[in-house]
Amino acid sequence: MFTWYTSDPQSGSPSPIAQGNPAGYRFTEGTWTVYLKAENADGAGKSVYASSADAVVVSCGADYYVKADGDDANSGDIDAPFATVEHAVAAASLIAAPERRARIKIVGTVSAVSAGVSLENMELYGDSREDCVFKGPPSGDYSNAKITMNGNSLLHTLKLYDWRGKGVLTLNSDSACVSNVWAASLRYSTRGTPALNATAGLVTHCLFTSCKCNYGQVFSLNGTAKMRNSILTGNYISIDADAEAEVSNGLFNIAGSAELENNTIYSNYAMKRAVNDQLCAGVEVVSGSPRIRNNIVRNNRINGNIETGTICNYIVQEGANPIVSNNNSDEGFGSNAQSADPKFADPDNATVSARDFSIAEDSPCIDAGRGISWRRNSVDYAGNPRIQGRRVDIGAYEYNSGVVNWGIFLRMR
Repeated sequence: MFTWYTSDPQSGSPSPIAQGNPAGYRFTEGTWTVYLKAENADGAGKSVYASSADAVVVSCGADYYVKADGDDANSGDIDAPFATVEHAVAAASLIAAPERRARIKIVGTVSAVSAGVSLENMELYGDSREDCVFKGPPSGDYSNAKITMNGNSLLHTLKLYDWRGKGVLTLNSDSACVSNVWAASLRYSTRGTPALNATAGLVTHCLFTSCKCNYGQVFSLNGTAKMRNSILTGNYISIDADAEAEVSNGLFNIAGSAELENNTIYSNYAMKRAVNDQLCAGVEVVSGSPRIRNNIVRNNRINGNIETGTICNYIVQEGANPIVSNNNSDEGFGSNAQSADPKFADPDNATVSARDFSIAEDSPCIDAGRGISWRRNSVDYAGNPRIQGRRVDIGAYEYNSGVVNWGIFLRMR
């Protein structure tokens, strides 16, 4: 049995707060030090984890709820939810501050009704990615239909669906984070800002699928932005080779000092109306010195479709100087590159969102990554400990060797 405590379990008066695997506890406002104890049936055991002193700080802002059958004249409480996210954001902005992040919870499926929302000192989330959906506006000015992530903003545990706009998901701050989000059918039909436009912040544990754009890149990671533990599959770009204002030759652009680490980018495709060898359906380094490490980038095809096109996973434009290592690809790129089959479980499922990119026990990606400090207390796309062997694995998934799924973990012998 595992038990979380708010005081040292070795002392005379421990205060248990949650038991079991998994365990859940909603902290009230305040400052906490937490401990994890592994117990025998008689309660004996020892502490196996202790946070640093006062490591958990909880600042309670307002909680607002949004449901399709709610009413913006309501209070926004769980029993009297708002009808629109826009109204909840407006209400939250009145109390939002750096020390008091407001929380907005979507329940079920809710559609945007205006050009979009701008989040700052706010948390927008749902019960689960499958069941809670934030859909784009059904009509109107698509050019500005987007979710803008500013300082101290968090978007998580939610599905974004059917958004059309320039920069549908835009991250502007290092303290902005998008996590555990399914983004499906983000698209824009003319030249402009890509569907994902991150110049700062963190995108992690996300799935991007069926996103597309004509005449411009679909995903852009620039500045100090980071993408980790995420999957991009079944996305599409179409470019007119004769267009003077052509924005990009690649589906996924990276530049500046951005970081792309431990992701899986598979079976995306790109097409030009005239064949151009510089077209890329994988990762295109535009400029700067971004870091590209521990990714699986495979089967991304151009000028056809994912079955008949030519594989083109990686391009570096003149003048760019990326730091590239420990990636797995059909073509292999960077130092310590792999080209062997990563042995995915089910990468080509006809239902794109159901594709399974977990790796087999004999995958060459196991223990083949380059270790970076953020992985020590992180989890992979499936929520398993990010490092389970000697070193981190390559790709969005860590091979699950049966280790207990905690932020820290034990090997039982």
